[in-house]
Amino acid sequence: MGLIKKAIRKMIPYSIRLKIYNARNMLKCRKVINYYEKHPDEKRFYLNELSYIRKNFSFNMIPGPISEYNNLSRINVVSDLCNNLFYVIHNGKKLYFPGSYSEIMVKESYRTLTIEQNAESPHLYFDESVMIMAEDIFVDVGSGEGISSLDMIDHVKEIVIFEGDSMWFDALRATFTPWSNKVTVINKYVSDITDRDGVTLDSYFQEKKQNLLIKIDVEGMERKVLKGAEKILSETNNRIVCCTYHNQDDAEDFKKYFNDKGYETSFSSGFMLLLNDKTFIPPFFRKGVIRAWHNN
Repeated sequence: MGLIKKAIRKMIPYSIRLKIYNARNMLKCRKVINYYEKHPDEKRFYLNELSYIRKNFSFNMIPGPISEYNNLSRINVVSDLCNNLFYVIHNGKKLYFPGSYSEIMVKESYRTLTIEQNAESPHLYFDESVMIMAEDIFVDVGSGEGISSLDMIDHVKEIVIFEGDSMWFDALRATFTPWSNKVTVINKYVSDITDRDGVTLDSYFQEKKQNLLIKIDVEGMERKVLKGAEKILSETNNRIVCCTYHNQDDAEDFKKYFNDKGYETSFSSGFMLLLNDKTFIPPFFRKGVIRAWHNN
């Protein structure tokens, strides 16, 4: 966040900023509804999403009932006095959050995570189309808090976490301390070049090119990650799930990319609506995740 934005955030109370945010998004929702009323041939693809927006003027990236799941009051946040970090219990395991997070920030973040990975969510990474095997190395590219890796911990042989934002490092280390012999956390960005701050998947996995189960969610830099993974993507027993909603054409381009390499592909169900996207142009709605695998 730039200095000007930080100054504005300090000057304007949160309640006022929230009203401005909601008002702006309401106008965007109206823009979406008006567009599809004039384009019925396109409207038919997004009937569920448009119905929900028309009824609720949803301000969520996931325009559907699941965006209302998991009430904040039901989320129990615990303070770990040993490391001064908050955590929640996720499927029986401790999931830690950065020291800069307040209790309410932890609740809001965890609620969002559980919504995103709901079985009905367009942001869901894994479904039955992607086989998960005990000999797999799970590669978590853009891990954030590491919830995907925590979900995988009992199902794979090894986990390699890549997270370039140092804010997450202490939390990741705390979460995965019980599995330190199985989990490696790399504080670098994954890209198409290897340098001081970044690494390519091809360079990191020179010796372990097979049985990779790769998740890519890197805020719009997915193309660079794929460019730096050409060698391992040529292996037929590696599987990939990759976000497709950060950029307008990613879903179509990534499908062609994987299909040209001989992969079978499928998308997560439904669509996402990026109200914060700077361009915000039709078709507005985007597929959330593509899954790619070989039928060996």
